[in-house]
Amino acid sequence: MIAIDNIQQYLINKLDSISSIGEVPVAAAIELNGRVVSTAWNSRETSNSPISHAELLAIEDATRILGRWRLSDCILHTTLEPCPMCMAAAQQARLKKIIYFAKDVNRGAISLKLNLHNNDNLNHKIEVEYSENELASKKLKAFFHPRRSK
Repeated sequence: MIAIDNIQQYLINKLDSISSIGEVPVAAAIELNGRVVSTAWNSRETSNSPISHAELLAIEDATRILGRWRLSDCILHTTLEPCPMCMAAAQQARLKKIIYFAKDVNRGAISLKLNLHNNDNLNHKIEVEYSENELASKKLKAFFHPRRSK
């Protein structure tokens, strides 16, 4: 485990290198007691896997490192609002909290009001915090703009 004073800035700094290899610039980290257990980034294009989202990879890596699947004392930091698949994985991993830096109004589980993090029918609730970071949003827009204008 490594100590990183500003997890948000660390993840934002990774986005340009992620974009440069053709991946959607999303990075995630799992924190335990103020220390980073794992970090990951989207790798759907390079791995040819639709489930290679940064959040899923960070969760998977943290469970391997910690030797347990329950991450109820861990916080997921992610540069983009989790999609329904990633939110469901966070729920299954029993994460304590999710902090995300940019909204995804078209695909984000919270924006879509799916309520996977705070559903009375599920056995675990996750605290969610939106910590807006304009740079995270700008880097995503910069990545998609040339692709969508073709």
